[in-house]
Amino acid sequence: MAHELKRTAVLLLLSMLLCLSGCGGTPFSSEDWIAADQAGRQEMARSLMKEYDLVGWTEADVLRLLGPETSADPNFTYSLFGYDTEDTLVYALGAVNYARVRMLVITLDADRIVTKAELIDHDM
Repeated sequence: MAHELKRTAVLLLLSMLLCLSGCGGTPFSSEDWIAADQAGRQEMARSLMKEYDLVGWTEADVLRLLGPETSADPNFTYSLFGYDTEDTLVYALGAVNYARVRMLVITLDADRIVTKAELIDHDM
């Protein structure tokens, strides 16, 4: 009986540690996001996506939450990745590895309402 209780306690502890290890990243905060660099935003991105369902939001609401869309180079065009800059907000989140970049891509309809928000990795 005591052996089984120990075993159960160990399994419970291991399960909790496994759950906590899967909860990595930095919690999202609008103020921190707006002030963060790309790497900081990448750390918050999953938390943002879990916490907020942006579908149905207006473009103005998204911009209040996240600030203006970003780019490392003001001359950079997201059309290189197949995004129409007229109906898409793109937040660059930096490199995932040496050959891939991550972006938060928010698609808007003609009324400037969010129809899709997703984290996408692109080959460079």
